[in-house]
Amino acid sequence: MNGNRSIPATIADITPEWMTGVLRDAGFPAVTVQSMSQSETQACGRGSDSGVLSLIYSESGPNAPDSVFVKVVTTSAGAGAIMDDIGFYESEADFYNGPGRNPGIRVPRAYFAAYQPEPLRYVSVIENITDATGRSYLDDVPLSDLTAVVRTMAQLHAYWWGSEELSPYVGKSKIYDAARLETGFSKNWPASREFAVEHMPANAVEAGDLLLGNVERVLGPLLSKTPTLRHGDFHVGNVLFPDGQNGSDGPDIIVIDWQTWSPGDPSIDLSTLIVQCVRFENREEYESVLLDVYLSELSMRGVNDYSMDELLVDYRRSMAWMLVRLAILLATFGIPGLTSDDPDLRETMGRRMLLWGQDYGGAIVDHDLLGMLRDEL
Repeated sequence: MNGNRSIPATIADITPEWMTGVLRDAGFPAVTVQSMSQSETQACGRGSDSGVLSLIYSESGPNAPDSVFVKVVTTSAGAGAIMDDIGFYESEADFYNGPGRNPGIRVPRAYFAAYQPEPLRYVSVIENITDATGRSYLDDVPLSDLTAVVRTMAQLHAYWWGSEELSPYVGKSKIYDAARLETGFSKNWPASREFAVEHMPANAVEAGDLLLGNVERVLGPLLSKTPTLRHGDFHVGNVLFPDGQNGSDGPDIIVIDWQTWSPGDPSIDLSTLIVQCVRFENREEYESVLLDVYLSELSMRGVNDYSMDELLVDYRRSMAWMLVRLAILLATFGIPGLTSDDPDLRETMGRRMLLWGQDYGGAIVDHDLLGMLRDEL
């Protein structure tokens, strides 16, 4: 899919000639793109710059897309290097050129995806999905929607469970490298700890203090497991619900944003969804339902070697992952976002950080991460 085609540095660098070549190679040999217009921009200045390009053809063909969704390296100062350092761009290109071709669930069709480290370039040209809408994890998410997401998650995990096709990617992701996480947590916990002291329970702060210097030891047993394909950021902001779908009644949820995928343990996907998307006052009720739904769906799809006892052990340990993740998110995006020149970003980040404190902190306490750390360390 990536061939030897050049990789544009920005969306503005994409020309009709370049897009014509991409689409011809992607199975539309008769098309010629005459002109393009950027009709929508999303997520600029964060992990990537992205937008919708509407296409006008001088020559078309059957089923040629009217528009495409494009992502490139962010133009936000310094952010591209940070994203590249943790492997975001390379990982998503790997997904669309590998497992994303036949992932077992619905994902956007990729017409082209490529990455190069020097000079840093990344682009993906994917299907622009217009008949589905997303949710925000900052809002209260109905249990029916969460159930639908968990069923889709289990479908993904079951499809890839024990697959040898994942072997080339084992250990490749920088995001789940325990030594890198150790370094990142040690660097970012001091700044994030100030937030934690103010917004999280005291024993969540103590758990963070105990993790210092012990991330590899604590997370190693979890991160070394590679039974399936893990999305890595499986929350409702990264799924699209087809228009007219009513919660768990619909099977066709579309999963997007594959920068954090890897072969790995499934509990991280579950904890990411439940901790981020279930408000703390609902978690005890929703959590048990969603874990039961997940295992039932796995079993229905032929995976019977992952028990509830094993899942709960992994899920509890994944709270350490959530705390490490939170510390890095806070220091890298959260705290800087509060001083942004963009008032909307300041407001959104302020709200997000308050919810992070409540929801992450509550889950860490409820699953007694501190007790686990005291026993092991």
